[in-house]
Formats: sequence, structure tokens, C-alpha cells
Amino acid sequence: MARRLLKATGRPYPPVTSLVRQILGWEKGEHFPRDWTAAYATAFDTTEEELFRPPPDLGLAGWGDGGAGSEGREVDATKRRDALRLGLAASVVPAAMAAVLGEAAGEAMEFTRFAGASAVGAGTFEHLQAAGAAIDRSYTSEPPAEVFAVARAYRARVHELIRGPHTLKEGRELYVWAAWLSELLAWLAHDLGHPLTAEAYAIDSFEHADQAGHDELCAWAADALASIATYTDRPDHAVAAARKGITRAPDTHPIE
Repeated sequence: MARRLLKATGRPYPPVTSLVRQILGWEKGEHFPRDWTAAYATAFDTTEEELFRPPPDLGLAGWGDGGAGSEGREVDATKRRDALRLGLAASVVPAAMAAVLGEAAGEAMEFTRFAGASAVGAGTFEHLQAAGAAIDRSYTSEPPAEVFAVARAYRARVHELIRGPHTLKEGRELYVWAAWLSELLAWLAHDLGHPLTAEAYAIDSFEHADQAGHDELCAWAADALASIATYTDRPDHAVAAARKGITRAPDTHPIE
């Protein structure tokens, strides 16, 4: 689907793996694909209205909101009873407990503040997407040594961001970028005739992809490990890496 959407827009970016993550978020309902509705319509050979029009009215408007129906009255009564119970509980809380609860409110506010604390910065992932697209394009057209230097610099920057403060969501995405860049560096090192470095980056790619729960990237990292082992005349290692990747590859993965 990621490839179909990119083809529909004619965009060379974002990288397919990045767009796959966005599609998964759309399918889970985490956010709406505002900038991609036209591409979806083109991919399915239909119209945006047909794909994204609101669901039909099932006659549930006003249900449970205290409307004219008996259900509404029951919910409204329940809300009143809950309010009375809460008010009674507040009236019998000892003074010491009230002080503890007041401190707890401040603690909760700090928890929330730190949950969103981050040094990643606005636009970081958009910048990584643009850089990833440029590296993708240059892989087959530029000397591998030059591409390696650029990819290595971005991999080092992602490592710095991982070590700094970031949110949980940002951390997972940074791990995915780390895995993707290391997988690319593994192939570049292999092309440059340095199997030790190639294998080290492939192992790193698999580890970060595994930590992020990204099965597709795990499969690609295992593919690199198997290929490197094959070229260095280690068939047992190649078979072990291939099996490791097959267990993580999605059913529709190209490796399958």
C-alpha cells in the first residue's frame, strides 16, 4: 500500500518503511491521513468522497445524553447518583488525607510534564525523512564511500537523540530510523569490501528493529546478515540468519 500511495502521488519520499508506519497509524485510528486522501482514492480507483465520507446515521443521536428516551433518563439519573456519592466521600476525608491528595495532584502534573519532555525538536523526523529519501536516491548513483559518510553522520545523530530526553513514541521512531540507517550502512560497508563493519551494522540494525518491534526491518537486517555470511564463506551463519529473518518477516514481505 505504501508503494501504491507513493506511485499515486509521484513522490520519491518518504521512504517506504516510514510511510508503512504512517499507514499502520491510520489503520489503528491514531490519526487521519489528511494529506493522503487523494492518493488513497487514486490507489483504489475511486473518489475521496466515496472512501472518506462519514458513516451513516444509525439513529443513536442523543442516546445516553439525558434525552427524551428512557435510556437517556437512566444515564442522567446514574450521573446524579455518582455526583452525590463523590460529594459525600469528600465531606468525610480527613484533613491529613486531603493534604496528601493535594500533593498528589502536583505530582501528577509533574508526571505529565516529564512524559512530554523531549529534546528531539519539531521537524526532526521530517528532516530525517528528507535525508532518508536523498540517501535512498543516491545509493545507486553516487560512490558508496560518499553515501556511507552521509549515512554514518545521520546514524550518529540519531544515536545522540536516542541517548537524550525524548517521549516514548519518539523513542520508538528513533529506534526505527537507527535500524534503517544501520541496515543501509551494512550494505554500503559490504559494497566497500569490509565484511566486519558490514556485519556489525547488520547486527545493530536487527537489535534496534527488534527493540522497536519492527518485524519488517528485522527481516531486512537478517537478510543482510545472511548475505554477508554467504559472501564470507560461512554457510552455517548464513542459514541461521536466514531462519532468524524468516521467523520475523510478515507474510507479504518480499523475502517470503
